[in-house]
Amino acid sequence: MVAKVHHVKKSRKPVKQLDLPAGSEYYWWSLMSGGRGVKRFSKTPPRRSQLTNSEFLGRVWDIEDQLEELESFDDLESLIQDIRDLGEEQTEKHGNLPDNLQYSATGELLEGRASACEEWASELEAVEAPEEVSDADVETALEDYPEDETPDAEAEKQRLEDERWEECKEAISNCQYGGE
Repeated sequence: MVAKVHHVKKSRKPVKQLDLPAGSEYYWWSLMSGGRGVKRFSKTPPRRSQLTNSEFLGRVWDIEDQLEELESFDDLESLIQDIRDLGEEQTEKHGNLPDNLQYSATGELLEGRASACEEWASELEAVEAPEEVSDADVETALEDYPEDETPDAEAEKQRLEDERWEECKEAISNCQYGGE
């Protein structure tokens, strides 16, 4: 279950938890813990991973957020390894369950999570790195401009690199965790 976030635009009283004076903007949400609600506060909107008590879902959501913010293709390998590690942890948890629970709903959930992590990592591995932009690519692209509007070669090369990176990021964003 995901907590509901409350946005206070102007507090009536000081917010001691954040050392904020009266009139400040903040966010709060409540998570159930041990039968009681635990109220959390933040000066900024919370990340999705902060809105669940599930360690697993928190980590999945953190990885998804990192994939959205990816700056280079080289950083993808590290995230794929994080996904595989998360799947292996689920497999270990399943293996540590007593025999009578391994075939229960909990056991099936852990198996499903491990399998979904493996599929997710495999999908991401299948994404190809963007091709290098060659001088020939730049020259070809520059030919498409009218003579009086031709940008310089460096600007065009950067535009082509950005375009290819955006295509790669779109392919990465199509790879999502498919479990529960």
